[in-house]
Amino acid sequence: MSRKLPPPKAAISPLSLRQLMDEHEGVSVIALDEIEVIPGFNPRSVIESESPFTPQALDDLTESIRSNGLLQPLLLRPGPTGKYILVAGERRLHASRLAGLVAVPALVRDMNPEEADEFALQENLQRSDLSNDAKALLAIRAVARHMNVPEDQTVLVAGRIKKTGLDPERLGDMLRRSFGISVSTFAQRYGKFLQLNPAERQVLLEGRYGISALAPLAQLPDTEERRQLLDRLVTGQLSAAELHLEVTRLKRGAVPDRTLDQRLKSALPQLRRLSGKRRLQAERLIDQLLELTEESSSHDGNR
Repeated sequence: MSRKLPPPKAAISPLSLRQLMDEHEGVSVIALDEIEVIPGFNPRSVIESESPFTPQALDDLTESIRSNGLLQPLLLRPGPTGKYILVAGERRLHASRLAGLVAVPALVRDMNPEEADEFALQENLQRSDLSNDAKALLAIRAVARHMNVPEDQTVLVAGRIKKTGLDPERLGDMLRRSFGISVSTFAQRYGKFLQLNPAERQVLLEGRYGISALAPLAQLPDTEERRQLLDRLVTGQLSAAELHLEVTRLKRGAVPDRTLDQRLKSALPQLRRLSGKRRLQAERLIDQLLELTEESSSHDGNR
């Protein structure tokens, strides 16, 4: 009879999934066709810029398993259909199939879906190469799954909990246990990650630029102009500081231009109705405006 898997400990002393597996207590040999993978369950896809499960990405691991067998067992839980549901070790599972294995060593533990979520999360959080930005994206995904809401609503939900103090789903406990942060911290600091478009998140995951460099782009509408600025940043045509200045310039220039255009359009019908001295005054003002635009064009052409 399998023992019940304990929930993860506090963030300052997390239960090591590796320690659990190293115990090898009650290791079973499970046929690969008896193991199911829930689509989208693995958090790894959130923090990797490319698919971690392609044959190319698994090449070294596949060769190691082919030569030495699977040394670290998978972690499974019993599923409702009689098969087993994968909790941890998806790369090892795919690589085992590529290596030609038909069965693998596995630890089977009773746990509910929420406990399985946290263990899969802990396995990825223990990676030494994980950046703070990648951890933030994992936190957003974890909150979305925990609260059963879309990712773009996670900060809103956390803000509501912060304001009311009501947390029946115990989101605060999950955030402290897994990430060592409070609901208040999540609500205040993580919204900027949600404002990045997919291309900007990709750059973030690749580690080429952090959130501080990319955040200014979120101040612009998601247009071709914004995409061009990102391209200029990643190709080295702009530094992060220059990108910030460019965004500031666009914000200052775009709104006044649209406002001026609207004012001119609304003023034209009134100008046409003027007569006498007022019409002459209006015509003189229009002449002055035209002179200003001609001087500006001439100045720009001589630069």
